[in-house]
Amino acid sequence: RGQTGRERELPLDAVTEPGFESTPGLDELLDLRRGLAALSDEHRHVLLLVGIEQMSYADAAGVLQVPVGTVMSRLSRAREKLRRMADERPAPLKRVK
Repeated sequence: RGQTGRERELPLDAVTEPGFESTPGLDELLDLRRGLAALSDEHRHVLLLVGIEQMSYADAAGVLQVPVGTVMSRLSRAREKLRRMADERPAPLKRVK
């Protein structure tokens, strides 16, 4: 038997295609995913450890086996890159009825 619409699996990017209603917060989640993917591994790791895992700079430095200053530098650069990407993002289209 074929799958019904409820059972059909779609790739995450499909939700942004025309015909799909946007879920509040989904656009931001997709932007975050794309932003993290655009970062280097070094920048992504430090951003996730400090920003998501809420590790101190010292703890993140221990996990990454780098000096605390390197954590601070990488974190600053990662945040700046995400800011630039957000500034360059085109404004969302608005629906007009």
